[in-house]
Amino acid sequence: MNNTEIILKQIASIVNAVENGTVDGLDAFIELKKIDKKLSSAIDGVFETAFSDASKYGTGEHLKNGVIFSVRATAGRWDFKNCDMWIDQKSQLENVEKHLKSLKNSHKIGDPIVDHSTGEIITLPTFNAGKDTIFLKIPKM
Repeated sequence: MNNTEIILKQIASIVNAVENGTVDGLDAFIELKKIDKKLSSAIDGVFETAFSDASKYGTGEHLKNGVIFSVRATAGRWDFKNCDMWIDQKSQLENVEKHLKSLKNSHKIGDPIVDHSTGEIITLPTFNAGKDTIFLKIPKM
């Protein structure tokens, strides 16, 4: 049995124990989140060496240990934070959003909101509530 199989078997046993009621769900959640944090740190720790090793294979897709991999660039991103026009437009959008939120929060359900300068009915934004979750603060180990 390789390391991956051992780890996956251990994780499955934690999940099964919760499903069987032999382990407290919150205890298991905390344990798995600690594992997740350590695993993410370990992946970050080996990334540079793994990238160097993968780069030796050249372009295209390659197969190793049953996994197809390739080395390629991620999508680039534009940064507009230094553009005055963008900053002004973003500020205007933020003001519109604040205004629409305040209208939504202050109006009576069923009553239309009318723009007094144009006479048009204003379509109000919808609010999608977030779901409840558990937030953990895991101290450094």
